[in-house]
Amino acid sequence: MEPMEWAKYVLRNRNERGYPEAYSILIREARAGNHDAEYYLGLVYARGQGVTKDYKAARSWFEKAYLHGHSGSAYYLGKIYLAGLGVSKDVVRAEMLFRKAADSNDPRAEYELGLIYFMGDTIGRDLNESFKWMERSANGGHMEAQFVLGQ
Repeated sequence: MEPMEWAKYVLRNRNERGYPEAYSILIREARAGNHDAEYYLGLVYARGQGVTKDYKAARSWFEKAYLHGHSGSAYYLGKIYLAGLGVSKDVVRAEMLFRKAADSNDPRAEYELGLIYFMGDTIGRDLNESFKWMERSANGGHMEAQFVLGQ
């Protein structure tokens, strides 16, 4: 198996014994310009996989990947800003990032947008907009969005 694919496999399967080598591969690949490696390093730090959980480091790696066009990183950056993990809470920035991820048909981001518009924190409550995003997310297979729509 190619090293980068192996590192991703280790992280997805939470194989703790493989974390140190996976981290080494990701760092090497990220320094060589691999944007997928930047994204996975964000996940490593956000989840604390083989390193101390560090949301500032996670945000830094996700931002690098985002600036290089990695759509998945927009979702996680949105989560960081929405919850204020290692940064000041910024619902407006989170909403913008979730929209960017939703442009790539990410049901998780669509669900988060539905919640943002339902809750109305900072953005303002808009039930039509909430329904639109929840429906898109549900149609994309997101089970929580399906549950919310069912209610």
